[in-house]
Amino acid sequence: LVYGTSITQGGCANRPGMSYTNILTRRLNKEVINLGFSGNGQLDYEIAELMATRKDASLFVLDFIPNVNAAQLAEKTRPFYNILREANPEVPILFVETVIFPHSFYDKKTFETITEKNKLLKEEYEKIKREGDENAYYRAHDNLIGNDGEATVDGIHFTDLGFSRMADKLQEVILRINNQ
Repeated sequence: LVYGTSITQGGCANRPGMSYTNILTRRLNKEVINLGFSGNGQLDYEIAELMATRKDASLFVLDFIPNVNAAQLAEKTRPFYNILREANPEVPILFVETVIFPHSFYDKKTFETITEKNKLLKEEYEKIKREGDENAYYRAHDNLIGNDGEATVDGIHFTDLGFSRMADKLQEVILRINNQ
């Protein structure tokens, strides 16, 4: 199950099959449930409770950073995680940073906001790991969609190329998780 934003949902994909979740479905030959919410994906506990009911989930992917602010991230990440973890103690949970959007290289405020939120997510993840959760994983933003400026439609939402690159990077992590 992948939880996230309009990017996760596949907003701006040329066709539905080009969202990164659908690409992963084909590549992994596994059902990937896309819980991407345009304008939302703000760590709503009701969604975590719904996700937690899936006893057949082999992985939870949390890709929500673009739609939360720093205060929401600091306040709600851990309770959202706790809901999933309490109901699914052995299921891996993968936290995914957001990409450094191309326009943020020219917009200092946006760059600082994204960097701060990625840092806060990493801190939450590190606390979880220190507390002994061996089934928590992390994917930093490094090269998730490349650095050539060709991976977004509007500086935020991915083109088909961006979705393909995101699927490439997440597939690497997922295969490592599955092989442990």
